[in-house]
Amino acid sequence: MWQVYFKELTELVRDKKTMFFVILLPIIVFPVLFGIMGLVVANVAKQAEAEEHRYVIINADKAPQLTEALFYHKNFKKVESELTEPDALKQAIRDDKFDLAIIIADDFSAEATNLSQSQWTVIYNMSSQLDMIDKYFNELLRTYSKTLQLAKLDSLGVSAEKVDALLQPVKLEKVNTAESRENLGEKIGGLIAYILIPLCLAGCSYPAIDIGAGEKERGTLETLLICPISRTSIVLGKFLTVLTTGLATALITVTSFGGWGYVIGSLMGVDIVAKTMSTLGVTDLLL
Repeated sequence: MWQVYFKELTELVRDKKTMFFVILLPIIVFPVLFGIMGLVVANVAKQAEAEEHRYVIINADKAPQLTEALFYHKNFKKVESELTEPDALKQAIRDDKFDLAIIIADDFSAEATNLSQSQWTVIYNMSSQLDMIDKYFNELLRTYSKTLQLAKLDSLGVSAEKVDALLQPVKLEKVNTAESRENLGEKIGGLIAYILIPLCLAGCSYPAIDIGAGEKERGTLETLLICPISRTSIVLGKFLTVLTTGLATALITVTSFGGWGYVIGSLMGVDIVAKTMSTLGVTDLLL
């Protein structure tokens, strides 16, 4: 068995195609592909964050503070429109005349004495995965709602010192007993397993084909079968060869990702990547 194993392993080492799949592919090709994907995603996210969204606001005079905050926000641009009905506004957004429509209720009042709840309507395209409109508008609305909330509580005689105790009677402090390595392992441990399976298959698929069908095509399989070695030993030797190439590919790939991740995180100033890679040790990568 071991004679067959070392024979097949020696022949694979001499094969340039095998070296490409086992060494070059995980060290260079995979990191480059994932790096390009990461840069594209980061660029798309950056463009989405910097995009300017056109909006119209109905009954803007009823919420002047919010209207002013929207007007001076760097990611919003006000456009004029005579449309007021929700269906018409929805169609205008489909026609790309603007991106966001805000309908403030007719009965809304920003007065502190008004204790009734008001329902507004926001119309926009929610199909985007990078929903920056919702993020930016909710930030503004949260700040505006907080201002109204404090004013209404003050009109009821609730002082600013008692507001936090009234709105949040219990303040919870969470203490995590897990170390950073444990948190990291829990989050990415399951993902790594799904990555390693195709990597092992990619590394051992070509050697498996070569030492099986390839050897039969070259006419050397018959010679091997007439050798004074049991067929079980031949099968086990070839199986161990394929297993070795698969494990070697997975090991090289994980080590390569760890090294490239640390280098890219350090050079590009991506703190979370550099911190994650520095948390993992050599033993963690090997395991």
